[in-house]
Amino acid sequence: MTGWPALTGAYPEFRVLRGPGMPARVLLQRLGDERPASAHVDVACADPEAARVRHEAHGAKRVAGGPSWIVMRDPAGGLYCLTHRDPVTGSRPS
Repeated sequence: MTGWPALTGAYPEFRVLRGPGMPARVLLQRLGDERPASAHVDVACADPEAARVRHEAHGAKRVAGGPSWIVMRDPAGGLYCLTHRDPVTGSRPS
């Protein structure tokens, strides 16, 4: 669709699209269940907990979390994730 190369993600169900010279990337995840297509934004954060506090100060709410991400709900009801990744490269910390 974009013409960008699809790179293998950190897990087999992920593919990463990086546009040349662009600061954004697209992470695609194949889920194992049948449902309508959906999408949400992941925000790379060097410190997800500090980002969570800032986002909550603006009305977002923590919904759930995992070992390297926090699921948030924005004031309008949309879901997004704060992920522990390098904000510049998108790479996971080593």
